[in-house]
Amino acid sequence: MALEKRGLFKSYVFKESTNFGYMPRKNILFDWSGTLSDDFNMVYETAMQVFERLGGTRMPIEQFRMEIVLPYMDFYRGYFPNLDEDHQRELFSEIFVTMDNPTLFEGADSFLEGLASQGMQMAVLSAHHPPGSVESLLASLE
Repeated sequence: MALEKRGLFKSYVFKESTNFGYMPRKNILFDWSGTLSDDFNMVYETAMQVFERLGGTRMPIEQFRMEIVLPYMDFYRGYFPNLDEDHQRELFSEIFVTMDNPTLFEGADSFLEGLASQGMQMAVLSAHHPPGSVESLLASLE
């Protein structure tokens, strides 16, 4: 299986091919958010609660999808020019950890199992995720 990128915000489809080319690979790093897990709705809901706490108003999810950029502070400062990054991070983290765990993208589990059966060493990196979400993913694959 391989990943095929679709659209914005790292949306992928898992495909059947695992042909990674001529160079043998032993190690693969994955980002958690938006690569293995579909956490877009969680990020949207968290951001909208941050907006509300800062005195702003919610925006439709499609508007958020079109406007969200990285680095994320460019997005927030478009609405709250004087927002301190530490304060935004505090608010976001406080709200995000109360969300349910994200769902895996369809086919992600079998994709990872296929890589493991080929002896690939894998690691998952994440800047933010609900407590236990990565651990529960890894436990489900053992």
